[in-house]
Amino acid sequence: MKSALERVETILQESDTGLTIQKIMINADVTEDEANASVRALFNMGQIEVIPTQGRWGNRYAWLGPISKPAPEPEPSQAPEPEIKYDMLEALEEIEQETEKILQDRVEPEKPESRYLIVVPKRKPRIIRGGEKAKQAAISAVRNGARRVEIYTLYHLGTATRGAIFNFVDGNDDGIS
Repeated sequence: MKSALERVETILQESDTGLTIQKIMINADVTEDEANASVRALFNMGQIEVIPTQGRWGNRYAWLGPISKPAPEPEPSQAPEPEIKYDMLEALEEIEQETEKILQDRVEPEKPESRYLIVVPKRKPRIIRGGEKAKQAAISAVRNGARRVEIYTLYHLGTATRGAIFNFVDGNDDGIS
C-alpha cells in the first residue's frame, strides 16, 4: 500500500487543475492532517504550486513536477579573441556625447499638475486630477442626462495667509492685484 505522500503526489499529477485540501482528502483517501503534511512536504520539495484563492475552501494546489537541474554551460572555445584597438580620447568623447543627450532628455521643465473643475447644472461641482479623467467624467454626465457640462482648468497661483499676505507660487507678481 502506498504512503499518504505518494497518494497525494499521484492525485496532483493526474489532475488538470488545482485541487483544494478537501478534494485531495477525498481523492487520495487520507485524513486532513496527512493531506496538509503531504502538501507541505511536496511544496518544500518544489514539486507543487500554491494558487491562492478567496473563499471558504482555501488555496488550491497544482503539480509542477520535479525541478530540473540547469543545463550545463558550454565550454569556452579555444579560438583566439580578436584584438580591440580603442583610442581613449575617442571613448571619452563618445561618453560625453551620450551623457549630454541623456541630460538634455531629463532636464525638460515639468508641467504644473493641473486640476479640472467640472460643472454640471443642478449638481455639485467636482474637482478632478488628470485631463483624461475629466473628459470621461464629462461624457458620463452627458450620458446620464445632463444637457451641458463645462470643464475649467485650475492652476495653483499662490497662497494667502493671515495678515493679508499673498505669496505667489513662482515668486513673482504677474500684475494680479
